[in-house]
Amino acid sequence: AAAVARAASGRAWGAQPALVDGAIGLVWAPAGRLRGAFCFAITEGKITAITMIADPKRIRELDIELLHDGPPADQGPSRR
Repeated sequence: AAAVARAASGRAWGAQPALVDGAIGLVWAPAGRLRGAFCFAITEGKITAITMIADPKRIRELDIELLHDGPPADQGPSRR
């Protein structure tokens, strides 16, 4: 599940792997502004459901801990 979160964060601009209320998930924060959280339900090591929370009131109630210290993934794809 953590690998899926890391893979998705590289493709979704502004998404970062995080613990959301103690469970693996993603937060979406384009330009550093928290806009949403993706909460994953895990069964036998597989993601079985994804809940997207975008309501600002509900987001403020979440306990969010980013899982890396790097810059936000909101710069878009690299142009090498």
